Amino acid sequence: LDYGIGTRQVVFMFPFLDHPPLGGLLMSLGVPNNVNTFGDISLKDTRFVSTNIAVIVSILIFILAYLVTFSPFIAVLSVVVYSIVPSYLLASRFALLENILAPFVLLQLIFLILVNHFKSKKRISTIFLILSAITAGLMLLIKETGAGFIIGSIIMLIIWRLSFKKILLYFILPILVIFGVYLLWASQFSSTILFQVLNLQSARGFVGSLNFLSILPSLRFENFPLDGWWIWGFISFGLIGLKEGQKYLSILIPAICSLILVLLLGGPNFPWYYLTLIPFFAIFITLGIFHIYKSPAFSSILSFMLVPLSSSFYWGYSVLHQPLNIWTYRLLFLICIIISSLRILKPLNSKVRVTWLLFCLGLLTLIIRWNIKSLYFIISNFDKLPFP
Repeated sequence: LDYGIGTRQVVFMFPFLDHPPLGGLLMSLGVPNNVNTFGDISLKDTRFVSTNIAVIVSILIFILAYLVTFSPFIAVLSVVVYSIVPSYLLASRFALLENILAPFVLLQLIFLILVNHFKSKKRISTIFLILSAITAGLMLLIKETGAGFIIGSIIMLIIWRLSFKKILLYFILPILVIFGVYLLWASQFSSTILFQVLNLQSARGFVGSLNFLSILPSLRFENFPLDGWWIWGFISFGLIGLKEGQKYLSILIPAICSLILVLLLGGPNFPWYYLTLIPFFAIFITLGIFHIYKSPAFSSILSFMLVPLSSSFYWGYSVLHQPLNIWTYRLLFLICIIISSLRILKPLNSKVRVTWLLFCLGLLTLIIRWNIKSLYFIISNFDKLPFP
């Protein structure tokens, strides 16, 4: 089977027992009906569904970000971040179950947040709770790792003080029924093999305690670029959690629970376990940028310049202008420091505030332009990328 790195021999588990069936069925929608063997499937066929799902994910990111912040600007910018960050765009197009799972996770959380929004209207709130439960059940039929978001959702329902009876009847019970149907169906093939596979998946060997740190610089797919925006996603995750965690609990807690579940299952051994968190990182990055704009500090501004800004500059400018004059980067760095210092030292000066706004908008436009150029360069030179 050729899945992008040449023809390889691939071992397949008995159909639908390695993972629940829904993800595979959705992934197969891009495969033509006249295909008879795996050799007849092209890369375009395997990635057709993931490519189209990325568009749906963009729409759901906008809705989720808006429900959390009530800011159209943050909602739009979250979609822009998701669409232009090299690691996010490339990884979200891979034919992996995590990319099929992502829209279901976002939709489930949207329904969950609407439960709280309509808390005073019990009938509408209950309908959204049931819809959230059904979507959560479908998440488990795609991949069991969706359980992390479900655990986080239950915690949120408790924080919102919904009655235990309502949580049990309208959320937990429907999820158990939906997943139970799959377990009952799969056990008809071989209950012994089914539970051995489930146990193997949940007890996967953990390579080492430093494995989580090894994923921070970049996604460990073959030939993947070193991307500062990938690192910045984790930094923004922590920054928003510390600075404004109470305000964004509805997306923080499910994301944290998912990350903890991945760590406990030995998921850091494999980069694809993090792909479901990419939409959340896009929102957290946007919130982090907005936080820097509203409350600039030397530490956060310097961190932004050294990590994501430098990454965009390298992949979108440096590699296209070789040999690069070091003064170009020094000048960019110096301008950022001077204008940021004025904003921090004279926060009430109207001219400084206008200059700061125009500078941020200009820098944001420049970053978007660099990231778009970097995508063309990375895709065109994927197997021979220059290391920074």
